[in-house]
Amino acid sequence: MKSPFPVADALLSVEWEGVMTARHVRLDGAASVLDVPIGEDAVPNVFVGLVLARGRVTDQAPTASDDPGRPAVKTGYVQLKVERAGKRLAVQVAPSATEFRPRDTVKVDLVVKDAKGRGVPAEVVLWAVDKAVLRLTGYKLPEPAARPWPRCSRRRAGALARAEDRARSERRGRATSRRTPGTPCRWQAGWRGR
Repeated sequence: MKSPFPVADALLSVEWEGVMTARHVRLDGAASVLDVPIGEDAVPNVFVGLVLARGRVTDQAPTASDDPGRPAVKTGYVQLKVERAGKRLAVQVAPSATEFRPRDTVKVDLVVKDAKGRGVPAEVVLWAVDKAVLRLTGYKLPEPAARPWPRCSRRRAGALARAEDRARSERRGRATSRRTPGTPCRWQAGWRGR
């Protein structure tokens, strides 16, 4: 992580539709490495936010038009895509023969294992299709692990995104954005008078 400050305190947050974890970190130097633990709850993606805060720098005297030593805050945000490998099941299909004719009865042995290679109980839907027909239609196999674990957009990620949006809106005018209570993924625009 590149820092615009030689020394700064920072709040590091991991978010997915809200803050999952947050911790204080101290950054020394222009480049630092921060460890972000990734667990099963991070599938399929999380957002990592960093808010840097620097207090007043006393060796930079203010001038009539500028104050270079004033306290400063900088934010950064990045999406981490997390592989769904831990959620995938390996299915081994062993048919009783290699070739079948129309209306033949097919016997199939199935073995389902988790990502660690352990057998797991599973409900399986099995269908047989002529590959040539699929090629003609341009059919692509769906990603079954994508449906139960959809990616979260930055807008839905959490507190840091909302704070950045609010600050950006206030710099442009007087508009602010707030999360609608009770709905973690819907937003409403609000206006503040000055």
